[in-house]
Amino acid sequence: MKKVAWSAGHGKNTPGKRTPDGEREWTFNNKVVIAGMAYLENYEGVQQIRVDDPSGNTDVPLVTRTNEANAWNADIYVSSHHNAIGTQWGNHSGVETYVMEPASNNPLSVKLANQIHPKVVNAMGLTDRGVKSANFHELRETNMPAALVEGGFMDSRTDILKMRDDSFLKDQGEAIAKGIAEYFDLVKKSEPIEDVKQETPQNHTDGNYKIQNGDTLYSIAEEFGVPVNELQEANQNVNPRALQIGSFINIPNGKYVAHKIENGDTLYSLAQKYKVSLDAIRDVNKGIEARELSIGDTVKIPVVKVSEATPKPKPNMKTVSIVEYLKSIDVDSSYDHRAELAKKHGIPGYQGSAEQNTELLNIMRGAVKDAFEPKLPSGVLRYGDNGNDVRMLQQALNELFFKVGEVDGSYGAKTKDAVERFQKVHDPYHVDGVYGSRTRERMNRLLK
Repeated sequence: MKKVAWSAGHGKNTPGKRTPDGEREWTFNNKVVIAGMAYLENYEGVQQIRVDDPSGNTDVPLVTRTNEANAWNADIYVSSHHNAIGTQWGNHSGVETYVMEPASNNPLSVKLANQIHPKVVNAMGLTDRGVKSANFHELRETNMPAALVEGGFMDSRTDILKMRDDSFLKDQGEAIAKGIAEYFDLVKKSEPIEDVKQETPQNHTDGNYKIQNGDTLYSIAEEFGVPVNELQEANQNVNPRALQIGSFINIPNGKYVAHKIENGDTLYSLAQKYKVSLDAIRDVNKGIEARELSIGDTVKIPVVKVSEATPKPKPNMKTVSIVEYLKSIDVDSSYDHRAELAKKHGIPGYQGSAEQNTELLNIMRGAVKDAFEPKLPSGVLRYGDNGNDVRMLQQALNELFFKVGEVDGSYGAKTKDAVERFQKVHDPYHVDGVYGSRTRERMNRLLK
């Protein structure tokens, strides 16, 4: 059993350990350690501890950290840091990894650093500043091979862009873990043996469906609106009496296309990709929600044949009448429907007044103009806030299918819950229910 001691440098409130904009170094270090420890769990024969305070509230003294690692008889010690030269932004850049000086007296530490360092350089995409030696406490007072990784300069105009992106910090942590695995020559944990997948015709204009427990050829044909004989013809090497769970069957052109979920897919991105509405996808996938999408799952996408498609009406962007505008886009312009639209778009107590009609007209014009580009508010929004910015956020969350319910402009429990659900999927290391620059950036990526 190999024992690995991890240390995220400093703490949240360590004086001076900040970017020029005030971001705390520990927050970067912590994300790297979390990712590294998680990835190393994929290997056999490893035990891990953190010798820093995982909450970051206390900057655990270095002597306490090294004493704990020594008492635990750790086999290696890895410390995660991010560099700085001063308190002003500069153009310096790069990754460097340290071992105890002189390096010639610490060959195992050098071996460890040489396994880790190039992988971190590659993960961060920054300048390679090399493996160096120094008389640092964590390198000097540990009884085992030790390496201290400086994953970039937090006062660098270039490096900070990577450090602010959690995907790079995750990659850095995993790079360190891979280096550790190679150092120890670790073996990955065995994975369950899957059913052998049958070869199926590769037709990328159709779709491949993953066979589930209880499926029959008839039920699959019925589900996708395809005649059974066509399904059999498209899968001649599949035994209809012995469908293998987990194998894939080809779906020829029918009412639906079977889309296999890939990394990064959302209902919104699928709607854009296949040129169908979100509601159309929801209608044929009852109960589906974005947070439930798992890689490898199958989602049905309605097929719209060109011959069946009708040109979209051209909206009258010059009219000052909401009634005329709705007619121009072939939408019900009755009072009852306008009241429904007003409620949907956060206009309370609609009575058809001139002011309300003008507000609804402006919203509807924007909704058509930017049908696939929901706007996101700037700034920070949190529980208890109210107003148009909250409405914009709620509309975007609904479009991404992290449902908030009624768009009412109130950042209440439902909106906070929706933001947290979004963060758990797209920013799992920063879940606080607060809408800020990080959440806005990740929502923008999905809405583009």
